Amino acid sequence: MRLDVMGSALAILLVTAQNAPAAFTISFDSRDFGIASVFNHVTRFDFEIIVDDVLQPGRTYTNPVIDRVNYRIDGVLPDPTPSMFGGFQLVRSISGAEFYTLSPDATVSFSVAGTADLGDGLQFNELSGTGVIFEFNAREFNQSPGRYHPPVLTLRADGTGRLVNADNQSTFPNPPPPIGSGLIVNVAVADEYDVNLSFSSGLTIAAVPEPTAWFAIACVSACGISFHRPVTARVQCDSDR
Repeated sequence: MRLDVMGSALAILLVTAQNAPAAFTISFDSRDFGIASVFNHVTRFDFEIIVDDVLQPGRTYTNPVIDRVNYRIDGVLPDPTPSMFGGFQLVRSISGAEFYTLSPDATVSFSVAGTADLGDGLQFNELSGTGVIFEFNAREFNQSPGRYHPPVLTLRADGTGRLVNADNQSTFPNPPPPIGSGLIVNVAVADEYDVNLSFSSGLTIAAVPEPTAWFAIACVSACGISFHRPVTARVQCDSDR
């Protein structure tokens, strides 16, 4: 095959850059955590946050561009709460744009250590910081119907965390009896549920990232290129020898 060397290398880079998605997914669920109730009980939670960016060592992600947020939280509320609900199952699947417009406090925040080896995904012990290393605030402010159970999740470097309901200052009434009180209800943080979490620092929270344009550069560099006149190129990679 006769190719112009620079042209073929550029074509490889362009195709790779166009086809490689620059996104990664943070996901974890209650099966990976110890849960100790402080007030009422959370029986299940699942989080999936699709970040529309490249996962890289040494990067800080503070409210990054998000493609989608999916989460579910189940709980039982035997102790009295402002919402007067006996339990809840909150399932949300919303776009990143909507997530950030639901509240000025909506937050996704974490930093990846510069020494992180992402070849096997991202583990909690590869997040940088000595205090809070991951924060997710899904507060929904003044929505109709009022939502009293969106989570605020904080995880710390020592393998502990906290999961509580976000506050909700609403101008919309609760559902009428027997479902709710029919009243306008304002809920403060941890008024509905409050649980402590524990987890293994080696827990994986993001899968191995998809290859990006730098991979094409590495591939071209790793391949042997021999030249002839007129200018042609034969590309031979280690896997073909």
